[in-house]
Amino acid sequence: MNPAALADCLSTASCVVTQLTSGLIIGMLLFLVAAGLTLIFGVLKVVNFTHGS
Repeated sequence: MNPAALADCLSTASCVVTQLTSGLIIGMLLFLVAAGLTLIFGVLKVVNFTHGS
């Protein structure tokens, strides 16, 4: 995307809202993956060999 088109996109509210929504969705998905791994390796007492423990 060229800089002029990017500046035009960022000046509209709908584009900014779309970008913020996309970022929040990706952040929530990453949180769910991290929380799942924490439950697997923490609560279930499974040995985590990825950190050399």
